[in-house]
Parts: sequence; C-alpha cells; structure tokens
Amino acid sequence: MQLMSSQDPKILQGLQENYQKILKPQIKLEIQQQIQNIENESQGLPQQMIKLPFILELWTLLKRQVLNLKRHRLMVKTRLIQVLINGFITGAIYWQLKRDNESMQDSIQIAKCLYLLALGIFYQSMNPQVLSFTTERTVFLKEYSSQMYSLLPYFVSKLIPELFSCSLFAILMSCIVYWMIGFAQTAEQFLFFIFTFILTTNVGNVTGLLAGSIFKQSSVSVPFSSTFVLPLFLFGGVFKNRSTYPDWIGWVEYINPSFYAFNALAENEFQNTTFKYNPIQLYHLDFGKWNSILMLIVLYFAFALVALLCLIRHCKKLQ
Repeated sequence: MQLMSSQDPKILQGLQENYQKILKPQIKLEIQQQIQNIENESQGLPQQMIKLPFILELWTLLKRQVLNLKRHRLMVKTRLIQVLINGFITGAIYWQLKRDNESMQDSIQIAKCLYLLALGIFYQSMNPQVLSFTTERTVFLKEYSSQMYSLLPYFVSKLIPELFSCSLFAILMSCIVYWMIGFAQTAEQFLFFIFTFILTTNVGNVTGLLAGSIFKQSSVSVPFSSTFVLPLFLFGGVFKNRSTYPDWIGWVEYINPSFYAFNALAENEFQNTTFKYNPIQLYHLDFGKWNSILMLIVLYFAFALVALLCLIRHCKKLQ
C-alpha cells in the first residue's frame, strides 16, 4: 500500500508491468480452474429444490427460536422482572383480603381482585409478543419468499417456546399473589388457579401474535392491541351485569378471554362457600368453571388459526 501510494511514476510503471507479466496470468488461470470446478460440481446437484419433512423443518426452527431466546436474554429478564414487580405490588395492595362471609364489601373486593389479576396476566403476555413478532415478521417474509422453509413449521415453532415461557411466568405470578392475597387455602383450588393463569397468559400471547400478523408496523399493532383490551375490560362481567347487556352487543363477552378467566377463578374461589353475597350470583357467573377452561382452550386455537390465516394472506401477496 505504501508503494502504490507513491507519486513516483517509475515505481507505478514498474508495479503495472510486473502485474501484467506475472500476476495477471496466474489470476486468469485460477479463475478458469474455479469455473471448471463449479461446473463439475453443479452437474451433480438436483435441478429442483427438495422440500424437507415437516418435523425436520420444525426441529431446525425450534433450535433457532431457542437460540434467539439465549441471545436476547435482556428481553427474558425484563419479562421476569415485570412479573415479579407486578406480582409483589398486587400482593401488597391486596394483602390478606378480609373474608367476612356476611360482608358484601369483602366478597366484591375479592371478586374484583380476581378479575384484575385475570386481565393483567392476559395483557402482560400479549404486549411483548406484539412488539417482538412485528419486528420479526419482515425477516420471516423474506426467508419464506426465498423458500427456506414452510409457513406451518415456522408458526408452530413460534408457539411452542412461548407456551413454556408463558406457563413458567404464570406459575411464578400465581405463587406470589395467591398466598400474599390469601385466597382459598386448599391444594385443589390453588392448582386450578395456576392452571387458569397458564391458559389465560397463553391466550394473551397468541392474541399478541394475531395483532402482529394483521398489521405490518408496530406503530399500528401496539395501539390496536391496547384498544383491544378496552372491550375486554368492559365486557369481563364486573363493571356491568351480563344479564343487562343489550342483545346487539352482548355477544362480545363470548369472545372475551378475561370473561372466561374471571368465571373460572370466581367459581374456583366462591363455589361451595358460605358467603352471603356470593359474586357467582351477584355477577351471574353461572357458565361453569370447566366450561370456562374449555372456552379458553378454544379461543387459544381460534386466535392462532386466525393469525395463521393472516400470515398465509401476506405470503400469497409475496407470490
């Protein structure tokens, strides 16, 4: 580099002459040999792309998802800290709620606490998924257009890791708030509480996936997801009695995950109790706790199916 930056014309002329006599023939020969090798190797390659089995694609994409989680440890730590902070703050606010069987205030207070927990755990898992999938979707569409893998294995690989992570966060949140607030002290009710939390947080996660599948930009998907929570808040069964909804809008509660989560949690807490003012009767929570669990499972697969259909539509546009 020092010689080539010299301003002496004799040095530059000498470099050029040596290149023409010595280096240029060698480079041409190497290029011809490389071309010949490539042509020989290409004769043994298949003339069309081979589609890999579903299981192999899924396994490869799952390994990549796990690797992404390891690389983005800050995001996992942030969600963990969020669960801990929300759990301890909620537990501190509702520390050891009174359980006077003759007090209407006490029973309503417990019911509202259950409702806020159900709505909070839903939103807590929905919002991070909206942000992460919206940013990742552009990469997915580019890779899919290059035929690197199929849509279904990719979509399933997005659900499985989140299924485990959301469940772990839900279990941690349940263990914090259940004993701090002082809900029913039986193992059966505690396990049902955890199970309901796990389903609710996974439905929230797949709802975030749905929002990220519909809209291209996070500036649109995030406000949409926040707006989506407002009807859930209003039609959850606490702030308005479900028996007084107008017929033309009452159907919203049947696609509301927080409505079923609240039903399940309330019946788990107040069923077979001696509360004079039982929230099951006050709020008409007569859907059944196991029916509510079933509907949460149905909503999980329904929202996942709609998200998959939205992705299929975007993929067809690329084609």
